[in-house]
Amino acid sequence: MRRPVVDPEQCIGSATCASVCPEVFKLDLENKSSVLPGVDYEQYEKKIEEAIKLCPVAAIRWEEYQTQEYQSGEF
Repeated sequence: MRRPVVDPEQCIGSATCASVCPEVFKLDLENKSSVLPGVDYEQYEKKIEEAIKLCPVAAIRWEEYQTQEYQSGEF
C-alpha cells in the first residue's frame, strides 16, 4: 500500500493540496501541509495525484508502507 507524504522542509503552505483534496491534506498551526491519518488513500488516489502535480514546490510524494495487520502477521 502507499500513502502521501509531505516534506515539511519543502512545503511553503500554499494550501493547494488542501484545496484539491481536503479529505487527505490540511494545514497545521505553522501553515505547513500535513496528511490526515486513518484515511483510505486509495479512495482519493486521483485527487492526491492532482495535489502532487499542482504542488508548487513538489513537497508531496507517495510512500510505500505495510498495514499494521501485515506487520504483525495478522492478515
